Amino acid sequence: NANEAYFGKGTKLTVL
Repeated sequence: NANEAYFGKGTKLTVL
């Protein structure tokens, strides 16, 4: 499963 975190406005970081 991937954990999705959003930083700032619309910047998406996906951590596996």
